[in-house]
Amino acid sequence: MAPEVLGVTYWFTPPPDTKSVTVRFIGHRLEVTGPPESRDRFVHDEIVETVTPGSGPVAVTARVSDVNTGEWAVTAELLARPGSATRSLSGGVNGVRVHRAAWSWRRWRLVAAPEAPVQTCLAPLVRAPGLLVTGAWGILALVGVAVALVSQLLVISAVHVHLHRVLAVSVPAVAGGIVGAKAWFMVLHRRDCRREGWCIQGLVTGVTAVAVTLLAVTGTDAGVFLDVTAPGLMFGLAVGRIGCLFAGCCVGRPSASRWALWSSDRRLGFRRVPTQLLESALAATVGAGALAAVVEVGPSRGGLFLAALGAYTVVRQALLRLREELRVSVLAGPVAAVGAVGAVVAGIVLAATS
Repeated sequence: MAPEVLGVTYWFTPPPDTKSVTVRFIGHRLEVTGPPESRDRFVHDEIVETVTPGSGPVAVTARVSDVNTGEWAVTAELLARPGSATRSLSGGVNGVRVHRAAWSWRRWRLVAAPEAPVQTCLAPLVRAPGLLVTGAWGILALVGVAVALVSQLLVISAVHVHLHRVLAVSVPAVAGGIVGAKAWFMVLHRRDCRREGWCIQGLVTGVTAVAVTLLAVTGTDAGVFLDVTAPGLMFGLAVGRIGCLFAGCCVGRPSASRWALWSSDRRLGFRRVPTQLLESALAATVGAGALAAVVEVGPSRGGLFLAALGAYTVVRQALLRLREELRVSVLAGPVAAVGAVGAVVAGIVLAATS
């Protein structure tokens, strides 16, 4: 039931002396029969508050609503915003031009696309450069779940422990993690009523709570189950974070560093700190360490799970500071870090005394 919108992307290379710009999109609907309506034309401004010098091409994706459906001719121009004044840059000032954007996966870069009519579509189907089709995150999240479950079963087989009804616990735990991830996000963003995202903290909390409850009901050794699950949980998170990169969420801050990666948050695309890939590498590294530990010394009454989760959380607090989205609470990071260090210590103690 969502109305159709007009989605179009233009890109430009920012001039070195401009830190804030406006991209003005101007469009009119083609093949209008009869007198044109107000919804047959639009002028839409997208403001780029901060342009990082030396960060390369910047792409702006506009989603124009309240227009009639059909094909549209759209142009764009760049405006600089020095203070409150606005001057056009598209007429040759500083050599700045804007181009219709296309994306080259082979070269991982923006390329100029030919000017052509744009068709309105449903808002979720508007795709920014560098992003995969709608639902890419969900697909990779499901792949991550499959990787986690397969890893869990392989570890159980490798360490020769006898755990009954493993999937009867793991599958409901995954469902609990999904609910927890959504609930955590909604609580975190309750002030602006956002509901479109998910949070890893809620995922881990939901998985752990449901798993421990079901294990207690069935009389299964919770510590052993959690230890053999730790590698798979981390490997699943590593796969899911790659989905974040291709879905345009959890993006990093703009950066001109040689290690920066061009990516989009579904509206603005430029070189950023690759926080999604850093978190993916972190999860994979912790998972590999947990796998080596559980295969080498065996389960340790849940100590391995606590140590792995704590180590991941400690480093993740530092990575969260590299994200573009600011944290809501200034105390959340330090409190989480202290709790995670405590989990690492508790895990080491359990492992040493088991």
